[in-house]
Amino acid sequence: MPPTECGPLRRTEATASAAVVGVNTVEFLEHPDGAIENGPRLRADVRAAVEAHAPDTVLITNHHGTWPSGDPNSQDHQSVGTAVIDALTPEAVADQRVKRVLVAGSPTPTHVLDVTSTVDVASDSLACHRAYLTALGHHPMAAPGYLPRGARSYGSVAPRKRSSHSVRSDRSMTRAYDARAAAQHRPSTSSCRTVGTREGSHDS
Repeated sequence: MPPTECGPLRRTEATASAAVVGVNTVEFLEHPDGAIENGPRLRADVRAAVEAHAPDTVLITNHHGTWPSGDPNSQDHQSVGTAVIDALTPEAVADQRVKRVLVAGSPTPTHVLDVTSTVDVASDSLACHRAYLTALGHHPMAAPGYLPRGARSYGSVAPRKRSSHSVRSDRSMTRAYDARAAAQHRPSTSSCRTVGTREGSHDS
């Protein structure tokens, strides 16, 4: 698909996907897909978003070099996640409201959250990325039941010492988080920032 068609289509899919889980504002930051850098511009965009939306919790995707499966993570994911963490220093955020950064999909999770009651709607949200999933072909993410299987997998390897806010049984579906705070609470998210591009879009 030509980049001029891919970008608008992926934005439409991302917005539709967010709406399924109750996110009513999605913003795109115009960084180049496949070449995102943890530099001054991206960190400034992150700080601007935090100051505009004033969240107490920021959720990012895995910024480590690998996924829990051992598969390599994309450089874009690593750059975006690291840029967010670097940008959210107390000195850099004017109101200093951000209390924690949670890293979804971390290979070294410290907290878990039971998502048994919401994994189906999360699967519906993922399904909105039709063009992206089609392009993945035989990748596991494109297969039906990907999120429930992943949640169960996390539940089997996540740490057993947890805070009172993240109780898990071995039969529960869980989403693991690498929490950069002593306590973890369920994020209440009504808006999100997506690192976008004129050439495509990259959900982060």
